[in-house]
Amino acid sequence: SLDRDGDGLGDAYELVCGFDHLDSDSDSDGFPDGLEHANKGDANNPNIGPKILKMNHDAEAGVMVITVKTCKGKAFLIEANSTGEKDKWHPLGEAVVGNGEELEFNIPDSDFFSNVMVRVGIENAPKQGVRNSPDKPRRKSNRCNVPTHLKGKEIIVGQGKRLVFRNARRGELIEGGVLGNMVTPFSYTFTRPEHCKGKLVLTFSNRDGFETVIYQLTFVNKGGSGAYIANKFDQGKKESAGQGVFTISMN
Repeated sequence: SLDRDGDGLGDAYELVCGFDHLDSDSDSDGFPDGLEHANKGDANNPNIGPKILKMNHDAEAGVMVITVKTCKGKAFLIEANSTGEKDKWHPLGEAVVGNGEELEFNIPDSDFFSNVMVRVGIENAPKQGVRNSPDKPRRKSNRCNVPTHLKGKEIIVGQGKRLVFRNARRGELIEGGVLGNMVTPFSYTFTRPEHCKGKLVLTFSNRDGFETVIYQLTFVNKGGSGAYIANKFDQGKKESAGQGVFTISMN
């Protein structure tokens, strides 16, 4: 039926339920009426939001898996707070444009995780500056072949940094130094929005909560090497983490 406000609910149905059929967010809480109604929220009460966040502990991978139900027209991200103060929420990386499916975020399972709160941040999807959802159709090309997964693989980025992927959600950053190798564990997600490109999101634990590094990978020859651009998010602040070339083991 007709859905003039584009919230996923037909006008006639909204009128029966008492929602505003000309406003996609009847209670102005940031969640579209359709998303709230389908996920045990109340589209007329800003204090009752939808149940769109699930958390599961993957003990084998050593991560907390956060799954978020999404809708079209909105961008979603995970925000963390390690202090309990109201104004100390900060995003873990970039927002992701929803497509009506579930999105997965992985966070390291550290000793202090029980003291860290997480929540879903939601905003209007801007035309630029937010990455596309992971299942965007990929452009075909015979020049490269982005791997479908990174489990068991290794990526060398820049000068001597090795990203070793132990399983489907967990890995280690290995950096050489005069006193030997420094090993830092991380959780990760890897998506392929385009055929020759990939996005790698690494999340590290630190004393203040979490730090996220996002690698934009462009493969140039059969998926074995290419160029990267990296950005770091720490306590909600974004800064460049470098750019250069990478090589990846394809075993």
